[in-house]
Amino acid sequence: MIDGKFDVIFRGQIVKGRELNEVKNNLVSLFKSSLSAVEPLFSGADIKIKKSLDYSTAMKYQSALKQAGALAIISEVVVAKAKANFMLPDDDSETNPSSSSKAQTSVETEQKPLPVSVSEAEELTTNDSALTVADVGSRLMPDKIYEKRDVDTSDLSLASVGERILPAKAKESHPKPSIDHLSLESL
Repeated sequence: MIDGKFDVIFRGQIVKGRELNEVKNNLVSLFKSSLSAVEPLFSGADIKIKKSLDYSTAMKYQSALKQAGALAIISEVVVAKAKANFMLPDDDSETNPSSSSKAQTSVETEQKPLPVSVSEAEELTTNDSALTVADVGSRLMPDKIYEKRDVDTSDLSLASVGERILPAKAKESHPKPSIDHLSLESL
């Protein structure tokens, strides 16, 4: 089983071969809502249909949406990173042993918000000031340089064409099944 929490996200995409109005009507009946409530789902932005579900429940929602004609994705919720801060005991810990056991801990969580749309995600990760466009047909990656190794192959040989490389298996003898008790009946 996959651990973690997952969101079901809909981006307005529909199953190939389905009509948009048919999918909208299916979602109206699936969500038991109105057409005006379903209409904003098809804006193209990432819309979280359900949040913080376990994986099997998220798969059930994705399957129900697909049967209705809507393509949803499952996205793992980013888990908060924990930072531990420990207070060091005072200098009198050698003289007062009870003060050394008073170390305090605090845990801070850091939420990383998910981008709302694809364009926001591109803005967060794209720094195109150092990007260039290569000429058509030019090599993008340098040739790979292989290290020359001396491998002794003097004890290896090739088999002749048609020669059996592995030894032949001995034939196994199996007892013949008894079919005396079987008979054919005409219908």
